[in-house]
Amino acid sequence: MKTFLFFFAAIFSSLLFCGCSPVAVYEGSFPVMSTVCEVKIISSDREKAASVAGDVKALLKKIESDLNFYDPESRISVINREAPYGFVALTADEQALVRRSLQMSVLTGGAFDITFFPVWEVWKKTAKKQRIPTNREISEAVANTGYRKIVLSKDGKKIKFASKKISINLGGIAKEYALIKCAGLLKERGMSNALVSLGGDILALGKGNGSGWKIGIQDPFDPEEIRKTVVVEDKLVLTSGVYQRYVEIGGKKYHHIIDARTGHPADDLASVTIIKDIDSTIPISSIAVFLMEKKRSAEYLKKHPSIGYFIIGRDGSVLQR
Repeated sequence: MKTFLFFFAAIFSSLLFCGCSPVAVYEGSFPVMSTVCEVKIISSDREKAASVAGDVKALLKKIESDLNFYDPESRISVINREAPYGFVALTADEQALVRRSLQMSVLTGGAFDITFFPVWEVWKKTAKKQRIPTNREISEAVANTGYRKIVLSKDGKKIKFASKKISINLGGIAKEYALIKCAGLLKERGMSNALVSLGGDILALGKGNGSGWKIGIQDPFDPEEIRKTVVVEDKLVLTSGVYQRYVEIGGKKYHHIIDARTGHPADDLASVTIIKDIDSTIPISSIAVFLMEKKRSAEYLKKHPSIGYFIIGRDGSVLQR
């Protein structure tokens, strides 16, 4: 079995500065949320930039800890342990995460589903044996999922599950949420020009070298190549692709973006990049678009002109704005 491979969905341009004012560029990296986080802060006060970068790291580590599905002491594990037996109070951030997740479930017709873990688990177990799951294994796993089995209180501040076999995993939405929190922290600390990358998901705050941050989108068929470069300012750039994580069985690659309805990897698209405002309230992400049929996703995106996108189909076709 080929191990899961992680690739960065973006490259960072060199920064050139002119003028009399000295400008420092702080750069650092660290492992978090199953990837490597890259932090770049442009500031005239390098010491403060380094301190703020440390705060970014602490924030991301806290989010990782709270949402760690496999840690029995994490917040998400507490919810999963108690919600089958009654309502559990949610923090304000948890309320927002669950609400956004359910919106994306409705949008994708259930293809995106935070109760998907049984399906993920069966693929993980069978991959270790170098085989794909049987139809029966898939059917049994899908039967133990379903976002409609998540019950929120009338005020949305509490959660319970309608089945004891249900659990939630917020990994599909966690990185976008984490980057939004990073944006708030950076602005609060007076850093208005920074870039934070969590694998394929990127926060581009400010103008970078003055004209915007240049971010390269990888070719899903040749990840060593850059298919398109975008220049952004104060945006989230979210990318999902078949090249990021996959397992190879019998000479065929099976990627990690699984349609919770069918229990199989979505097969219509090869790569999706979504570009949107940091404070956008539109419930869309790259993984949600990836899980929608190409025609349906195109129709949805046309209704939201504030969303930029670069979508590559498995047949090589491109949709972009």
